Amino acid sequence: MKYYAFEIVIEKESEDEGYSAYSPTLPGCFSNGKTIEEAKRNNNNGPPYVQ
Repeated sequence: MKYYAFEIVIEKESEDEGYSAYSPTLPGCFSNGKTIEEAKRNNNNGPPYVQ
């Protein structure tokens, strides 16, 4: 199995108290959470592989 590392950007949401997380190199890979840690954890639940 191969593992890849991707940059994740986390930003404070402008309209509520949460944070959004996305990967600029993986279109459609994004998440959010009430805390930075939750946004990171939710983003790690993305696709297990990239073809």
